Amino acid sequence: MDSRDRNEAGPCAPAIGLTLIGIEYRETLSRQLLVSNDKMFYCFVQKDIPVKQQAYLIVYWCQPEELAPLIARMTKKAFRLGARRLLVRHDGDVILPDVLGASRRNTYSEGVFFTAGDYRYVLDNKVIQMDRDLRAYPPQQGKVEITAAASDCDFVLLTKEREQEFLQLYNQCFYSVPCALSYDDEDMAALFASADRNGYLLLSGRQAVGVCIVGNSAEDADALELYAIGVFGRCRRKGYARMMLEQVAQMAVDCGKKRVTLQVSDVNTKALRLYEQSGYDRIRERHVWYSARRTRG
Repeated sequence: MDSRDRNEAGPCAPAIGLTLIGIEYRETLSRQLLVSNDKMFYCFVQKDIPVKQQAYLIVYWCQPEELAPLIARMTKKAFRLGARRLLVRHDGDVILPDVLGASRRNTYSEGVFFTAGDYRYVLDNKVIQMDRDLRAYPPQQGKVEITAAASDCDFVLLTKEREQEFLQLYNQCFYSVPCALSYDDEDMAALFASADRNGYLLLSGRQAVGVCIVGNSAEDADALELYAIGVFGRCRRKGYARMMLEQVAQMAVDCGKKRVTLQVSDVNTKALRLYEQSGYDRIRERHVWYSARRTRG
């Protein structure tokens, strides 16, 4: 198998007596496939194929000569399963265009750096880490400009009674956000079981208008990490998001943290502008996502 030469294999069994009885397809997809061997380590996330027609390939490590075949193989698999878009990233010290190279002269001018059969790959977005130094930018509760509709609201810890409300609102808020996975019952169970993360709802009267997930940073003991923050579409531009940001900042201060950290896509310009106005600075580029596009068929 390593030689990739059938002549190196033993004799094949004759096809005498073999009969195709039927072909069965899974009705449901597994959430993800995690593969680790001596050649590669990657995660293929397919839980969003039925929801968004979108799949994700995260390559943690791969031998250089295996990278192109891996991406080509998983792209075909994603589209065969019903995806219309595959997002790919490499978490190692690898720049995919440099490793894979352009397939023809004009690909760089088109933004394409790699082709595989009927598919071509382009830069999709970059994920930026942003930090707010709470010593320089302390919580500004009471100083945030909000509308009258947003003045009477509560920021409450998520409870089991409001689980489905949180789940529905979360998926509505993040449906079109780049690289944002949808949540399901299994994700909610993991959130409730976590000792390091908590979900919150922003309530206006009795109606939930925003969601938030906050937890301890796995990389920085002095930082509180904002994993997700979203406001329902009809309720935007009223100061709800800014209010939640200040609530999280106050939460961090109360926990003795020095910073609040978050990650945001560079194409989400409205969120970037909001975070910068709220005292967040761009720290570094965390991930680069590339997307596969079908050229024909």
